[in-house]
Amino acid sequence: MTERTPDREPTSPLLVTVRYVLPIAVVLAGVIFFLLDPDVHNFEGPAALIGAGLSVLLLNVLHRAGVRGDADRDREEDARRYFDAHGHWPDEARASVAIKRAP
Repeated sequence: MTERTPDREPTSPLLVTVRYVLPIAVVLAGVIFFLLDPDVHNFEGPAALIGAGLSVLLLNVLHRAGVRGDADRDREEDARRYFDAHGHWPDEARASVAIKRAP
């Protein structure tokens, strides 16, 4: 089941799995493989797994930051359209607009 809040996208079990469970599982697999054979000559495989898991996590973080920026731009554009139509910003009180316009 998905839920929607005003500033958040719907979350599904698959999305949570890809966003959080997958990178954590890959990093843990790398750590476990290293703990099973902590020889310095066999560290490349576990290090690659740890790096891959951290890369997936970082890509998810960067994607979320980009989407959040798009939402901020959309809200700003909506506020500018409101200003063009009404002559004041949506978060300004009517009384303060009337005081500013008084001669």
